[in-house]
Amino acid sequence: YIALAILELFPEFVNGIGLFHSTPIADSEEKKLARDKNIQFVNQFGTDKFTKVLIPNLFANTLNQDQIDAALKIAQSSTSEGIINALNAMKNRPDRSQLLQNSQLANLIIAGKKDPLIPYLSLITLASQMPLVQLNVLAESSH
Repeated sequence: YIALAILELFPEFVNGIGLFHSTPIADSEEKKLARDKNIQFVNQFGTDKFTKVLIPNLFANTLNQDQIDAALKIAQSSTSEGIINALNAMKNRPDRSQLLQNSQLANLIIAGKKDPLIPYLSLITLASQMPLVQLNVLAESSH
């Protein structure tokens, strides 16, 4: 999301964009409501419970417990304020898909076929509308 904002504000400094399990599309109203619920959850239960619920669901294969534990350790070092600010920033970001569709930059999109947050089919559709894009769909990858 930050790379897209930089492209919008300072295109002269950007030679290409890579989106890794990300999208230039703004949150839907449904997704915004889900982010508000997550903010309420963090406020009510704190960072530890939030990350214990969120992080395992981001993995395609729950057998990767070492990877899940490592991600949990990183996430649990976040503050409630930081998580809430990040959720609000994602919720309020503008749609920047036209920015990429009108771009003559080389773009890379990496999508997880098992991603529960960003459906890879939406990224395939988006990539088909972009002039210079390489799309890689990782069959066994999640978010």
